[in-house]
Parts: sequence; C-alpha cells; structure tokens
Amino acid sequence: MKIRLWIIWPFLLVFFSACAKTPFEKVDFKSVAHLEPNRVRENFEKLLPSSFEVMESAVYIYKGLQIAVISYTRVNEKEDSVEIIGFNPLGLKLVQVQASGAQVKYSFNIPQIKKRVDEETLAEAIAEDIRRIYFGRVPPANACALKEKGKIVVEQKKGEDKIEWVFGGPDNRLYQKHYFRGKREVWSVRYFEYEDNGGYLYPCKIFLENYDHKYKLVLRLKEIFE
Repeated sequence: MKIRLWIIWPFLLVFFSACAKTPFEKVDFKSVAHLEPNRVRENFEKLLPSSFEVMESAVYIYKGLQIAVISYTRVNEKEDSVEIIGFNPLGLKLVQVQASGAQVKYSFNIPQIKKRVDEETLAEAIAEDIRRIYFGRVPPANACALKEKGKIVVEQKKGEDKIEWVFGGPDNRLYQKHYFRGKREVWSVRYFEYEDNGGYLYPCKIFLENYDHKYKLVLRLKEIFE
C-alpha cells in the first residue's frame, strides 16, 4: 500500500498537540422519549461493516509517553482479527500489531518503547483495545435498555462485570461504550462523529481510555479503502 506523504504531515502535527483529556467536542444529546431502543439498535447494526480497512491519524498515550503515527487499520470482526501498522511522516514503519484470536504478533521501531514499557504488554493492549473500539458495537437484543437524559443506555451484566452501550446524539447512533468490573470502570470508548461511505458508517473521531493500563488512544479517520 502506497503511503501518501501529503496526507500524513499535517495530521501528525495536529496529534502532537492532542489533549490527553477528551480531545473532541461533546456530542449534543437530545430527547429520546419517542424512540424504541430495539429499533435504534437494529437500525445501527444494519449500517456497520463486518470488515474494513481504513487510514487513521493516531496518538498513543502510555505512561506519559505520547507517540503520533499514521495508522493503517484492518478489521475483520467475523474472523476475530485486527492489524495495525503505524508509520512516521517519511513512511518508516514504527509499529505493527497483528492479532488473530489469542495470537498476537508485533514489532516496534521506537527506542522510547523499549526503555519505558514492556513491548508484549503494549502490543496485547493495543490489539485488545482496537477490538473494543470496533467489535461488539451492537448490544444483544435481550440486553436491558433504559432512557435517561437524552440517551438510550443498554446494559448487559455477567457476574460483577457490566458493559454499557450509550446511543443518542445526531441520528441516534452509538456514542459510548463502558466496561465495569464491580463499581470500577476498566475501559471506555467514545465515538464523536460518523461518516457514511457506501451505505456503511465509520466512526471519524474516537477516544479510548484503558484505566487498567493507564493507556489512551485518540483516532481520527482519514481515508476508507474499498
């Protein structure tokens, strides 16, 4: 795949100044009193591709280390596989993580990584968090749905664990996912905007926080590949 340098340069500069908090404007949640939760879920599910390939500008924030890259991301939910390849502006590959099922392959070409973090732990965290972003975006039909303050909140519990999906905003799409273990939040994903391409929806602005690993990931969609 040819790297387009004229695309990479400006977005890398943007991400070096990315905020470690929520770096995007808040979603405007409006009344959902007239909506039927299952219909919202079904309509959203119809618009999601099960596999795709995109280019994203990304910043990884891990234990005080911030790494800005252009990421080529391949996702196939049916096969439980993801691949992330991150490049610098000159086209040098800095990061590659491939995951299929429980197997994870990785390579890092960033000196700061070797000095500060365990590469295997980071690779596993990246692969798992990409799954959290792009897999399981539709709650089960039998999950409990509630309406509260302009949002449809869908919950599924298993023992002490709980996952929440939050729908609302423009066109009543998925805008948040939260995972709790007991009362403690383990991770969260926020989707701030979507792009319609070929009849499918792709999130344009994403902010993930992994509270266990003190890890954050900020993504901006730049290109969708057919």
